Amino acid sequence: MSGVSALLSKWFSERPQWLQIAATRLLQQSELTGKDVSELATMCQQEADGKLTKTTCSFPATTFSQDAAGTLRLCSISDVEGINALAPKKPLEFGKGNITIVYGNNGSGKSGYVRLLKHVCGARETGTLHRNVYKPGTAVQKACISFEQDGIPKTHTWSGQGACDDLNSVDIFDTTFGKVFVSSEDEVSYEPPVLSFFSSLILVCERVASALDAEANRLKDISRSPELPIAHHRQHAMLYNPEAAP
Repeated sequence: MSGVSALLSKWFSERPQWLQIAATRLLQQSELTGKDVSELATMCQQEADGKLTKTTCSFPATTFSQDAAGTLRLCSISDVEGINALAPKKPLEFGKGNITIVYGNNGSGKSGYVRLLKHVCGARETGTLHRNVYKPGTAVQKACISFEQDGIPKTHTWSGQGACDDLNSVDIFDTTFGKVFVSSEDEVSYEPPVLSFFSSLILVCERVASALDAEANRLKDISRSPELPIAHHRQHAMLYNPEAAP
């Protein structure tokens, strides 16, 4: 077991039982439903009454390791049609190394490939991807993106719109993207997986607290005796004391 997982397991073993269950579910589902929150609120009440069954919660050794997030590598772009003036006779390959340099003369298509990737990967500032003005009859825009996900070769045929879900974790930075942070107010931050997990767990706790508050208010309303109308009070008094009639 990794050091982080061992420390978390020890720390959570000293926390309330319902919170341990919440953490386990959050690791399994990444986001809890309204039903989960309702069940956790019930468990919290049961634990307060000493009626919650004891269970053991632990964290796998690879829970927050870098490998747990998987690996993704772009391999090539091929079969490009209707995108700028790109007309490659062979795929643009990115090789197997950790860095690849794509170079060429002005107007050779480097920016066109970047804009294409921004659309395929769902970048924040995609810009307009123009068709080939030299071929006005070409209406279709498409390209084939080859990549490896966790070592498994995959391909995605982009048909002119939408992004590939498998590639939405790819970050693309260019001059246009940089201007977004220079000319507008934005916050750029990186949150490690462990901190991101605790941020999500805090939100779950807040939702459970809201559910408990709502239940407490509901029970409080039920326990209140309804106020009888004044006319009803007079009729009730007359039944037991006729002289009380006006």
